[in-house]
Amino acid sequence: MEWQADVWNCLHLLKEPLQESIKASPKAWQTDKSYFCDNAELKGAINLSPAWVQQGHGPQNGFPEASWLLKSRTENTSTREWVNQMSNTNALLSAILHVIHL
Repeated sequence: MEWQADVWNCLHLLKEPLQESIKASPKAWQTDKSYFCDNAELKGAINLSPAWVQQGHGPQNGFPEASWLLKSRTENTSTREWVNQMSNTNALLSAILHVIHL
C-alpha cells in the first residue's frame, strides 16, 4: 500500500505538463481536448522518453535524444523530478518483469 500511495502522491508533479499538452487541434489528435473528460483531475498526454528517436527532425547525426520534457533545463522541471521520485518504483517493476520473463 505504501508504494501505491507514493505513486499517487507523485502525480501532482505531472499536472502542469499534462495541462500544457492539451490543445484544441485535430492535427494533434493525441492531445486534442475533446478526448479528455472535463471533470478529470489529471488529463493530457506527455511523452517521457530517455532515448527519443528524432524522426524527421534534427539532429543530423541520427543519435537518440531525451524527450524535450526531460532535457529542458530552463522550462518546468517537474517531469524530471517525477522521474527521479519514481526511480525506486520503476526499479521494483523492472525486477518483477525480469523474474516473470525468465
